[in-house]
Amino acid sequence: MHLTISPSRACRALAAGMLCALAAAACGDGPVTPREEGTPGLTVVTATAADSVGAVLPQTLVVEVRDAEGRLAAGTPVRFEASRAARPGGGGSVPTAELGAPGASSFQPVATATTDAQGRAAVQVRLGPVPGTAEIAVTVPPLGFSGTARYTVNPGAPARMDVGPLDTAVIVGRSYPLRFQVFDRLDNPVEVAPSVTVAGGNVSRSGFTVTGIAPGRTTLSLSAGSTLRSVSVSVVPAGTLLAAGADGIYMFEMDGSGMRRVTGTGATQPRWFPDGQRFVFSTLRGASGGYGHAKVSDLNGATRNLVQAPGRLIDSEVWAHPSRDGEWVYFGGYDGSAGHPYRVRADGTGLETIPGYVARVAVNEAHPSPSPQGDRVAFFSQGGGPHIVDIRVRSTVTGELLVKDVSGHTPEWSHGDTIAFLDTGWNEAGPIMLMASSGTGVRRLTDRAVYRFGMDWSPDDRWIVGYAADIQRLEVVNVATGHAIPLPYSAGLFTPAWKP
Repeated sequence: MHLTISPSRACRALAAGMLCALAAAACGDGPVTPREEGTPGLTVVTATAADSVGAVLPQTLVVEVRDAEGRLAAGTPVRFEASRAARPGGGGSVPTAELGAPGASSFQPVATATTDAQGRAAVQVRLGPVPGTAEIAVTVPPLGFSGTARYTVNPGAPARMDVGPLDTAVIVGRSYPLRFQVFDRLDNPVEVAPSVTVAGGNVSRSGFTVTGIAPGRTTLSLSAGSTLRSVSVSVVPAGTLLAAGADGIYMFEMDGSGMRRVTGTGATQPRWFPDGQRFVFSTLRGASGGYGHAKVSDLNGATRNLVQAPGRLIDSEVWAHPSRDGEWVYFGGYDGSAGHPYRVRADGTGLETIPGYVARVAVNEAHPSPSPQGDRVAFFSQGGGPHIVDIRVRSTVTGELLVKDVSGHTPEWSHGDTIAFLDTGWNEAGPIMLMASSGTGVRRLTDRAVYRFGMDWSPDDRWIVGYAADIQRLEVVNVATGHAIPLPYSAGLFTPAWKP
């Protein structure tokens, strides 16, 4: 704490030998030696040099006053007034300190004290809410003395911490920075680095850079003083996804990076062609409801109709699936009352129902998913009620029905011999199920019965990506363990497709 004295004009006019024009003093944490006997002016006797915001200083601010003749000035009023500083974030200014009588519980920006028999006046100081320099103007109006006492105001102890991202995803082998800012109880920034604790071995940390090590879900805890915050991270495999949103189809990396909209409103259910440069999607009719004709799009959003001549029997194509060789596109063709499994050449010609298929009255059969070799196709069959659904497999070579009566919905054929599907029962969602293409070895992959229609396999068949209704996010599910990893950024996205 420093005190600088500016004597009045009357004081400067005193005779030679008077040292009023040079009067000055400075105080630290203890008493300061008073001026030489007989020297007129204003002297700080005690003060505290620095403390934190809002602190009531342990030492009072004590000044000693001597009149123009160097005598102790008893019974003289002394005025103390704190400067003001801009409020953090705008919105006016605040006092840099507040003042009160010694031992007071109430404080004001301005205080007056009267010197005692020793010529001393004292005030209690409470530092203001803004770090920096607090200035207290000290004046003795009857004698024309003035000066400024300065204190260093430090931020308070950590009381709050903003951290980010609170929940994110990182691809194995990639990194991202942890962001943080620590604040005191008055919301002033505190320059302190929190300590970080990592739960689990899915990530490594170098300083505040986090790197994905192995797929999984991890929590990181940050602490500064008594403040503790936690953040979560999903470590995910590499991959590129398409997914439908409310305003179109989006393409993005598995960690959410590079997200961009490829098609506009009214698009859903995307599926990649094997070249990874085109995809097919279903369209929505808008206000009239239902689906329209499916389209093929490139990655710049240029589209064409999937089927060149759908004919009068098909008014919509739904859940289109390109074959693994890209020669055919399979889809559910709806005529207004029921759906049937169709296929069409990739150029939109050669429309036909799948070989051997015969439509049945009051039976809805759709969502065809071809085998990697193209010699078989899986689809669902729905009859006898909206929720009585089973999985069927038919040969595209002989037309023979190879598998039937496996309870399930919306089959998705892997790159091998496994078919994934949902066991929705009487609900709108269900657990992910797996079976061999022969219909044997049916097993439940996930305990949670929350997955909605629309899932896809990773190119190596180690993962399935789908939409989990309970968290309203996409998840990647480990096929070996059934462990699900949420994609935190994916709110509002559904029916995902994994790029080949």
